[in-house]
Amino acid sequence: AAARPVLSFSPNWTPILTGDSVTLTCNGAPPAQGNEKYSWYRDNNPIPGEEQQNYIIQRAQREHSGRYQCQISERSVALQLTVSDDSAILQAPPSVHEGDLLILRFRTRPEYDASITTVYFQNKAVMQSLGSHPQFNLGRAQTSMSGSYKCQTNLYEKAEELFSIPQIKVSPDQVTEGDHMTITCDTNLSPHRETTELQLAFYRNGHNVQGFSLSNQYGVPSAQLEDSGNYTCEVQTPTGSVRKMSSIWDFQLQGSSIKPFVSFEPNWATVFTKESVTLTCNVDPPEPRDQIYYWYRDNQIIPLYLGRRRVKIDHVKQEHGGRYQCQTLTSDKSEPVRLQVAHSWLTLKVPMFVFEGDELYVSCAGYPGYSARDAVLYKDNEVIGSSPSDADFLVGRANMTTSELFSKPVMKVNPNHPTEGDHMTITCDTKLSPHRETTELQFVFYRNGHKVQGFSLSNQYGVPSAQLEDSGNYTCEVRTNNNTVRKTSDEISVQMAELFTVPQIKVSSDQVTEGDHMTITCDTKLSPHRETTELQFVFYRNGHNVQGFSLSNQYGVPSAQLEDSGNYTCEVQTPTGSVRKRSNVSHIHIQGAAARPVISFSPNWTPILAGDNVTLTCNGAPPAQGNEKYSWYRDNNPIPGEEQQNYIIQRAQQREH
Repeated sequence: AAARPVLSFSPNWTPILTGDSVTLTCNGAPPAQGNEKYSWYRDNNPIPGEEQQNYIIQRAQREHSGRYQCQISERSVALQLTVSDDSAILQAPPSVHEGDLLILRFRTRPEYDASITTVYFQNKAVMQSLGSHPQFNLGRAQTSMSGSYKCQTNLYEKAEELFSIPQIKVSPDQVTEGDHMTITCDTNLSPHRETTELQLAFYRNGHNVQGFSLSNQYGVPSAQLEDSGNYTCEVQTPTGSVRKMSSIWDFQLQGSSIKPFVSFEPNWATVFTKESVTLTCNVDPPEPRDQIYYWYRDNQIIPLYLGRRRVKIDHVKQEHGGRYQCQTLTSDKSEPVRLQVAHSWLTLKVPMFVFEGDELYVSCAGYPGYSARDAVLYKDNEVIGSSPSDADFLVGRANMTTSELFSKPVMKVNPNHPTEGDHMTITCDTKLSPHRETTELQFVFYRNGHKVQGFSLSNQYGVPSAQLEDSGNYTCEVRTNNNTVRKTSDEISVQMAELFTVPQIKVSSDQVTEGDHMTITCDTKLSPHRETTELQFVFYRNGHNVQGFSLSNQYGVPSAQLEDSGNYTCEVQTPTGSVRKRSNVSHIHIQGAAARPVISFSPNWTPILAGDNVTLTCNGAPPAQGNEKYSWYRDNNPIPGEEQQNYIIQRAQQREH
């Protein structure tokens, strides 16, 4: 007789989880060519269209469970395949024989983790293991090991990543001083949470340069060398329940060529012959110690001064006069400064550099070895001072014809077009003279002429959660510590865009009657630029909360009652509560339902005998005169011609009545 085929599973486990795939193989002599074919059965029913040696079940569902057989000439022994939609299962081979190695496997769905798993046989613990997919080797199978096995564990739902760790990017790849630089903080939301609102912040060298806002970009309109540094960004949910920080991005700005400047010591633009003067090439940032310096006079290189940062000229001669410049290997030439050499008996010495706010001293000096007595100082041919012995004059504060200490401040707003709820930062930008870069400045901010942030060292004014009332005309002012120089920016207008409109409360029907299903809707409209913002809604009746904050903009009453009447309002907010708006009051009155009539019998008995008389009365408010009438029904079918309050049945019959 032909041998019975043997059925096997691959992978060789049962039960399996819904969504798993399994291949059933019919092992045995192949059918005679052209005469027979493979046949497959589940629960003794043929599986149509399956004539191959392998029967593949992909993404198994519960309906695939059953006792499977295959047939070549003989039919195989049935094997049970169970498809489970549980969170975890204990698996065993579908068939085990004495002497086989008996292995059980505990398996969970991908979204779960398990703690210690214990396997029980005949209600006794036989083995423990850790992890989500442990295997239990019970040794060689014996007949005494037949029976029911079960397992016990604690399952933990895996926390799905809400958003990926942010990555920081700089655009363009090569940023040169003066370029517009954009730093982007990239992250990906889980596909199941694509509407979740995220907030982003940016840091340079650990210091916040842009507070938490909905913008994933930090822009620098005109990058400067001081914008170089280690940048990071941080992403969080509005409540701060999930926060992630990017890796550090070491960003070094490609400077437009560094330009040094030349200074004199003493700080006089004019010296006498035979006096001494020291020239210094000042570079910021400081150059390495082995840096080579080049010196020029009237555009001609001075070989004698090569390599030296400081050059001292002793016993100045007429030929030392001229326009001096310096340069390093990594810099441009400095701006030329003129050294004048005087050989007269008397000269007026003025400083090489004078900045607005400085005290201005000039010296009416005599040739070395001679003193200038009874000196008189003129300005525009008018005497402004005299000195009987000392020829130094304190002229007073320098005016705007001197070098600018710092530029007129310029205001910038980030984001460029803020929306209520955004973290808005207003920056007051100014630039100090390279000769006075260590000067401390103070900043103050105004909106519509009213101070919103007093004088401080911070050049930024931040509004963590901007509101419509933060709109207005802003200015900033910059001053020195001693208040000698003050400058005010031009005015900029900041108009806050509305995140969402004031909500309107609406009822599903103009007239709601007692017992009706009533739906109250809280309608608002998001800004087109913020359509993915998540909003929360709450409903109140007479000032009392009837439905707490949720994502639903509707409050439903399945069967309205008279006590559901009242003054309704709704409120809309962002998840953080940074923007909240309330609707106007809407008065809703529930109309009382008309009373249902009651039928009574006279005589008041049931059943009655065939041939008896009975009067049915419709008790209740009578219909409005001329508008309504009484109607009578038997088994939901109208009784024609009966429009009175009483319906009289005379000589009742069993069938028709």
